[in-house]
Amino acid sequence: MRRAYVFRLRPTERQHTALAACVESHRELYNAALQERRDAWAASKTRVNYGDQSAQLSEIRSVRPDVAVWSFSSQQATLRRLNKAFAGFFRRVKTAKPSVKPGYPRFKGAARFDSVEWPKDGDGARWLPEQRRVYLQGVGQVKVHLHRPMQGRVKTIQVKRLGRRWMLVLACDDVPANLLPATGRQAGIDVGIVSFATTSDGEHVDNPRWGRTAAESLTAAQQRLQRVKRRSRNHERKRETVAARHRKIANQRKDFHHKQARALTARYDLLVAEDLKIANMLRRAKPVPDPNNPGQFLPNGARAKTGLSRSISDAGWGRFVSILRAKAEEAGRTWIEIDPGTPPTAANTVDTQHRRTVSRKRNFVAPLADSLPKPTNTPHGTSSGLDWPFTRKPREKKLAASSRHRSHRIQTHTTTTSRRPAASTAGPACARNWRNSAARASARPSPRDSGRRYRSSRSRSRQSKVT
Repeated sequence: MRRAYVFRLRPTERQHTALAACVESHRELYNAALQERRDAWAASKTRVNYGDQSAQLSEIRSVRPDVAVWSFSSQQATLRRLNKAFAGFFRRVKTAKPSVKPGYPRFKGAARFDSVEWPKDGDGARWLPEQRRVYLQGVGQVKVHLHRPMQGRVKTIQVKRLGRRWMLVLACDDVPANLLPATGRQAGIDVGIVSFATTSDGEHVDNPRWGRTAAESLTAAQQRLQRVKRRSRNHERKRETVAARHRKIANQRKDFHHKQARALTARYDLLVAEDLKIANMLRRAKPVPDPNNPGQFLPNGARAKTGLSRSISDAGWGRFVSILRAKAEEAGRTWIEIDPGTPPTAANTVDTQHRRTVSRKRNFVAPLADSLPKPTNTPHGTSSGLDWPFTRKPREKKLAASSRHRSHRIQTHTTTTSRRPAASTAGPACARNWRNSAARASARPSPRDSGRRYRSSRSRSRQSKVT
């Protein structure tokens, strides 16, 4: 089986500068190749493929000595990366949906191109396990923090930049499987929000909610980023701080997923999970037109759907299921994915399952779907899964109340001085805000309007006395 090992690099100051220059050179090549494809199609409707651009590398390296410093194979891998992006674009065009854009390949900015790959060990890059170093053409031998043993044969070498750190990714073939002893147990896994995972045995795994826990510090960092001048050194430092906060949340979530997947793999011989369409679950709610008022819309629960989608993304179901599948295959366990709409009686049929079996010595028995506690852990639009927005602090509640009071005074003034306007063709938010403001105005007048009516009554009484 194939497996990737990630280690941290310990480059010197000179090597750190050389690695940054290597990434920048490959980013320039990527953008230049993309520009050539765009210009060729815009001028004469001519398609430029990978073979045409790869044949130009020798001429480019002869003219540009700074480009010739780096490996020829790594530059070819960068061109294949662009070709893969265009292949995905054309595939999405053929299977395009009405409301989904195919996504044309974009130019890579300095903060959006952070990796270089060498497709073969020994061609521009070489792994030196005895010295615990990796040789990269144009950089030299870089020290590697080998925190765990590595198995298999190195296939590809990749260097990735994560903020101020450099990581080494070694993709290895022929990695032996780490078979675990049989336990004779089987379980179905149901992921959720209130409980991160629930097994058919009735065990619950609490949801740590890493994004919600770090939301306050992340929001403060993002606000500081918005206040500084763009394209300045201070802006770059603040941007790196925000990126570091996001990486910390992602690392905490990934570490939690690995630990839970390892525990489940060691405990059960057979694991069954739902094949959820998470991308469809994260889509926003569709607008609901009002049949009585053309051009206006009814409340569709978009606010609650936004909170549910954010909670699903924070839980990271897709990554957890993929990690659990990989660990089950490595340990020789039986892995089954079922359709969420499959009834319990059909779940016992082997033909209806997408089954991945590494060890064929054990027979499988489908878990009991009725034993899963669906009401408290279902990922669908139930009220039990809405844990967003965050709970406000007392000061935030006071500021929010004062802002609502100010907006209420303004809206009440506009609604009392003018009658109800004609039906507007604006979006659902405009119609909903008008209805809410009108209801509040009829329920409670603002102090400004009360004072105005009091002064008008006094002026009328004075006029009556004079006459």
